[in-house]
Amino acid sequence: MTDPAHDDYLFDPAATPDPEVARLESLLRPYRYGGGAGTAAEASQPTTEDTATAAGSGDADAVAANSAVARTTATASAASATSDSVMNSAAAAATAAAATAAQSIPSNQSRRPLFLFYAAALCLTLILGALAAREMLDRFMTQGRTTRSTETDRKDDTNLKTETDRSTDRPGDVTGQDLAGLPIQVLAGSPALNGVTFVPGDRLLPGARLTTDAVSRARIELSHGARNYGRIDVEPGTDLSLIIANSGEQRLSLARGEIRALTWAPPRLLFIETPSAVAVDLGCSYTLKVDADGRGLLSVTSGYVAFERDGRESLVPRGASCATEVGRGPGTPYFDDAPDALKDALHRFDFSDDKRAALPEILQAATRSKDTLTLWHLLPRLAGDDRLSATSLTMKLVPPPSDVDFARAAALDPAVTGAWKAWLRVHW
Repeated sequence: MTDPAHDDYLFDPAATPDPEVARLESLLRPYRYGGGAGTAAEASQPTTEDTATAAGSGDADAVAANSAVARTTATASAASATSDSVMNSAAAAATAAAATAAQSIPSNQSRRPLFLFYAAALCLTLILGALAAREMLDRFMTQGRTTRSTETDRKDDTNLKTETDRSTDRPGDVTGQDLAGLPIQVLAGSPALNGVTFVPGDRLLPGARLTTDAVSRARIELSHGARNYGRIDVEPGTDLSLIIANSGEQRLSLARGEIRALTWAPPRLLFIETPSAVAVDLGCSYTLKVDADGRGLLSVTSGYVAFERDGRESLVPRGASCATEVGRGPGTPYFDDAPDALKDALHRFDFSDDKRAALPEILQAATRSKDTLTLWHLLPRLAGDDRLSATSLTMKLVPPPSDVDFARAAALDPAVTGAWKAWLRVHW
């Protein structure tokens, strides 16, 4: 605590200085306002008066402290000289404000209370710290925006490429395709590529034809780049052409003969065209045959295949088959172990003009729960009382869920057909 005898010194410059206050003034004198004369380095040098005062107060470390302050001030001056424009502007503003405040103080109050020094130093430190933090944040945000912009550009480029591929993938158009074609492997005999005997290393290119005679067999690898989607085994007596080959679609045309396809590709990647329908792979394996008249037969051994033509679709599950004919499209699917009476009646219904006579035979032969596969596909191909009869039999073989009523089901109301079909598929 200071000596009460020296208390007047804080307010009367003529009074005797308190030793502790004199010591603090000696330490802080390098930071006093010099009216603009001299440099920060000069102001930081300890004076003879400072040294004498420190020694007189009994503080032997005052000189060393002044020297440390001088080195710190010089280092800070050098660092501030290399700061960017934002920091220089902030320091200049702080210095100008301090000078203005000092000039406004009368000379007889130059030795103001210590708390003013601490308050000014604290304010300046906070200002400079806030500016530095803001600069670091701005740099971080700028870097983040640049990174996100780069990622967005990459995604946009990928999306643009995908859309371009889709827009150019048209039957007969090789634009955007894998012009390297599909690999071919000889399994037996001498398959021909465009009428010429196959040479090892040849590939099936878009627009090219692969044909096999009565003793020849070949295998086509379904691929694009490094990705493999499955394979197609080409049996004897087959004429097969490649239409499209890219990462979004593999489309071939089977003019005649037999193929066996196995794929693990995403649904609707492999398409096999025939003269009367298109087989659309939904993740499966199947056999597809086409005779000299363009009649075809699709038999599925795993998964599902959609047999389509002009908006008409037959969904063929494992263990089922579906026939197709030129001019009529795909018929009604049936399970391979169905009674012959059901198969014969279906063939007449699908490919002759005797539909009304064949329908009662179908309804009589369909006696198993999985025969609802056939009945379900018949419903949109029937009308009036015929549809009511088929709906009634379907609900008899597999009772529907409580939210599927007869009237709405017979009307093929979209609000109930989805749930009804999912219910029936459990038995297929």
